[in-house]
Amino acid sequence: MPSVPKGRAIDLLSETIERLPPDDLAEVHNELFPQSPVSAEVASERPAQFAQQLIRQLRQGPEAELIVDLWNVVFPQHRGVFYDEEAGTIQYEGPSGSVQCAG
Repeated sequence: MPSVPKGRAIDLLSETIERLPPDDLAEVHNELFPQSPVSAEVASERPAQFAQQLIRQLRQGPEAELIVDLWNVVFPQHRGVFYDEEAGTIQYEGPSGSVQCAG
């Protein structure tokens, strides 16, 4: 089962969020901020700035459960994603090596 240290998981999520299309950016936003959902149209107005706002929020020290939730959104091909508290890693079932994004 592949695993990624928490810090590297945040880096991978951030790198991938930068490249997501607006509809996926909106989905990430809605996972981070379920109390104030946005549409793909809102995300498409300024996608680069929108992505940077999401990345800033992600890098503010998210809880492991948020990383797992975002991992499921950004890397849908991975299954059984969970945080291994003892190892401090995100573990998942799926292809190892290069992580492929949703978009």
